[in-house]
Amino acid sequence: MMDPYHQPRNSEKGCFSFSCGCCSGGCLATVLLGSLSVLLFAYGYWVGMVDHPGEFAYVHVLRNDMSPTIQPGDWVLVDRDYYADEPIQRGDIVWLASSGESESESKQLLRVAGLPGESVTFSASGELLIDGNVFTRHPMLAERDFRKDKKVPDPVKLNDNEYYLLGDNRDEARDCRSIGPVPVKNLRGMAISILFPPNRVARVDGKN
Repeated sequence: MMDPYHQPRNSEKGCFSFSCGCCSGGCLATVLLGSLSVLLFAYGYWVGMVDHPGEFAYVHVLRNDMSPTIQPGDWVLVDRDYYADEPIQRGDIVWLASSGESESESKQLLRVAGLPGESVTFSASGELLIDGNVFTRHPMLAERDFRKDKKVPDPVKLNDNEYYLLGDNRDEARDCRSIGPVPVKNLRGMAISILFPPNRVARVDGKN
């Protein structure tokens, strides 16, 4: 028979009992973080898949082009209007849509390697060459072997409205090494940060 004078210890009370201390610590924080993640995901899904209102888009990445920086399954915040006021710079991660592809269909992000008017190729050891010079000023574009099948391609001369884009996953990325230069009209904005899943949240714009 239960002792009528027995009072349950704190550990026997519900997680949300104020006397258990959880409301000021782990349990409540976990629930709030989980709820925030769900709301963020729901909003992001609506922005990325249903509509792209205003300045921002939320892109669900499906390809492995940008690993390890951005991985398949990441949801990435993109500033669609960033380049209205700022120039496209080498090292930026841009959201692009192929000709004839709608924004809702486009899930590809790549890094800017070559700028309009430049000549782009790779050295005998695979290093990025810009106008014949080895590029060394960005960690994801320097000291890497970008050759496909260990072959040195002919230099690509970019027109005034073209960019040369590369994936951080140099071995598997489908980028300008196979599709050729990308016209500026196909660039839809700059990637700002990974917003989901929670353990992958990070800035990717290099501005912090």
